[in-house]
Amino acid sequence: MITPPVPMDESNRLAALQSLHILDTPLEERFDRITRVATRLFNVPIALISLVDANRQWFKSRQGTSLSELPRSISFCGHAILNKEALVIPDAREDLRFFDNPLVKVEPYLCFYAGQPLLDRNGNALGTLCIIDRFPRQMSETDLQSLRDLGAWAENELNLTERKRIDLLKNEFVSTVSHELRTPLTSIRGSLGLLAGGVAGDLPPSAKTMVDIAYKNSERLIRLINDILDIEKIANGKMAFHLKPQDLVALIEQAIEANRPYGAQFGVDFQLIQALPDVKVLTDSDRLMQVLTNLLSNAAKFSPAGDTVFISMLRLPGSVRVTVTDHGPGIPEEFQQRIFQKFVQADASDTRQKGGTGLGLSIARAIVERLGGKIGFTTAPSQGTTFYFDFPEWQEEKNLLSELSNLQEHQEKPCILICEDEPEIANLLSLMLEQNGFETNIAYDAAQARQLLAQNTYTAMTLDLVMPNQDGLSLIQELRQQKQTAELPIVVVSANAESGLYRLKGSTLEMVDWIGKPIDQTRLITAVKRITGQRVNPQPRILHVEDDPDILQVVAIILHKEAQVSYAFTLEEAKRKLKEETFDLVILDLELPDGSGLELLPLLNNSNGQPTPVVIFSAQEVGADITRHVTTALVKSRISNQDLVATIKSLINQS
Repeated sequence: MITPPVPMDESNRLAALQSLHILDTPLEERFDRITRVATRLFNVPIALISLVDANRQWFKSRQGTSLSELPRSISFCGHAILNKEALVIPDAREDLRFFDNPLVKVEPYLCFYAGQPLLDRNGNALGTLCIIDRFPRQMSETDLQSLRDLGAWAENELNLTERKRIDLLKNEFVSTVSHELRTPLTSIRGSLGLLAGGVAGDLPPSAKTMVDIAYKNSERLIRLINDILDIEKIANGKMAFHLKPQDLVALIEQAIEANRPYGAQFGVDFQLIQALPDVKVLTDSDRLMQVLTNLLSNAAKFSPAGDTVFISMLRLPGSVRVTVTDHGPGIPEEFQQRIFQKFVQADASDTRQKGGTGLGLSIARAIVERLGGKIGFTTAPSQGTTFYFDFPEWQEEKNLLSELSNLQEHQEKPCILICEDEPEIANLLSLMLEQNGFETNIAYDAAQARQLLAQNTYTAMTLDLVMPNQDGLSLIQELRQQKQTAELPIVVVSANAESGLYRLKGSTLEMVDWIGKPIDQTRLITAVKRITGQRVNPQPRILHVEDDPDILQVVAIILHKEAQVSYAFTLEEAKRKLKEETFDLVILDLELPDGSGLELLPLLNNSNGQPTPVVIFSAQEVGADITRHVTTALVKSRISNQDLVATIKSLINQS
C-alpha cells in the first residue's frame, strides 16, 4: 500500500479548507442530494463527498456507509486530490497503490473507485466527489463528463458555504460599523453642534472656525457610514418602509430647509419654483427625504457659486413628477450609463473635490423603485442637469369606512359634561376645558344632565351642587346607583363645595376633587387631566436608557429646556427606576451591557396603566416588527440635535 503523498500546496489547501468552517458540521440536504443522484446515475452502492484535512478524510455527505471519516493514510481520496482530473481505479486489487489497502481487503471490499477533485475558487483541491463499487468497472467518456458535472455541482455548494462565511464576516463588520462608529459619532456631532450653537457661550473666532470644520467633517463621515449601511440593507432586502399618504409639497419644503445650510457651503440656494398644492403620494417620509437630500446636495455640489437650484412639481397622467435642476457642467456622456451604479464618480477627483461616496444615487434609485416610482435625469454639457422622480398620485377614497374612522377619531377626544345652571359659569368652564384639549357639553339642570348621560359617553363630569329642581348631592347618589355612571369621575365645582364635602363625610360617593367658586383654573385642569391621564406637571419626565455616558450627557443638554431627564445605564437600573417612578416618555437604546432594551417594553406603562411613549434611539436600525410596538425609532447619526428636540417635543405634546 502506498500512503498518499502530501500535495505541494498543502498549507494553502488546508487553510482554504479550514476557512470554510464546514468540517464536523451536520449532514445537509443540499450535499446529500448530490450523492443520492450519483448512486442512481452510476448504479453504485456508495457515493461520498469527502473533504481531506491533515490527518483524515471526513464525509460531508455519504450514501451506502455509516462511517463519517477514515484515516488519510489509507484514503483513495488522498491520492485523488493530487490532480485536477478524476482519479479512476477500475480494479483496486490489481493496482500496486491499493491492492493491500485495508479498504480493499476487508469491508467495504472496495474494488472500483472514481473520485472527481473538488476545487475552491483559487484552485485548491479540498476533497472529492467519489463513487465506489465492490466489483471492477470501466468509465466511459460520457460517465466521466457526468462525474465532472456532479463535481461542479458539489463545488458550487462548497463555494456557497464560502460565500455564507464571507456574508457572516460582512454582517459582523456592518454590525461593528453600526454600533462602534455610530454611537461615538453621534456624541461627537451632538457636542460640536451644541458648541457651534453657543451652549458654552461665544467662542473666539479661531475656535469657532475649528469647531465648524470639525462639525462639517463629522457630518461627512456620518453620511459615509450611513450610505455604506444603507447599501448593505438594500442588498439584503432589509430596508424597512412605512407607507402612508404624505403631503408632497410639505416634504419638499422640509427637505429644502434641511439642506439650505449645506448648500450655503457652496454659495448655492434652493428655490421651489413650481408647486402643486394638496398633492399626496403614498410613501415613507424618511426614505423620500433621503432621496430629496441626495438630489439637492448633489445639485449644490455641482452648481457654480452664487447659483440657485430649482425644484419643480409637474402633474403627469396618473402621477406627479419632482425635478431638481442645477446649472453645472452636466454629466459626461461616457458616465451617463453608469450614474446609478455603486461607488461611481464622474471623475476620480470628484470624491476629493466635492465629497461623497458614489453611493447616493444608487441608494436613491433603490428607494424610489421600492416606493413604486421611477427615477431618471436629463443633462446637457455646460448647461446643467435635471434629476427627476415620479410617483403615482394618491387619491383619498371618500367612503363610509373613512368617514367612520374620522368619526371614531373625533369621538376619542376626551369629552367632559358640565352640569351648571348659571350660563356664564358654564361657558367659562367650557372655555377653560376646551383651551386644554377637551370637548364639552353643557347641562343646565339635573334632568338635562340625565338625558345627555344616557345619550353619550363622557370622560368626566363637573357638577354644581346647587341646581334647580334637584340638588347636586342627590344627583350624585342617583348616578352612583346606575351601572352606566357608577364609576363616572365627578369634579364638584360649587360655591358650596366645602359644605357639600362635610355633608358627604364618611360616604362612599367618591369624588375626584371639590373646587370652590371663584374657580381655580389650574386646580380644575389638573383634576380633569388626572382623570384622562394627561400630563399635569409643567415639565415632563423622561427616562433615557443608554450605556454610553457621552450620549447621555449630550441628550440631557439638548433636552434640558424641554424636560427633566433621568438616566439608566443598564436594564436592571432601568427596571428599578420604572418600578419606583413614573415617566412621561422613555428614550431607549437597544444594546445594553446586560441585554436588549426591548426587554423593557412590557414594563412601560404610566400610572393609569396606559403605554408610555417609547423612542428607540440606537445605532441599530429596527424593522417593522419592532416599530409596531414603539412610538418612534431614531437612528444614531441619522438625526440632528434640532430634529431630536422636535421629535421629543411632538411626542410630549401628544402624551
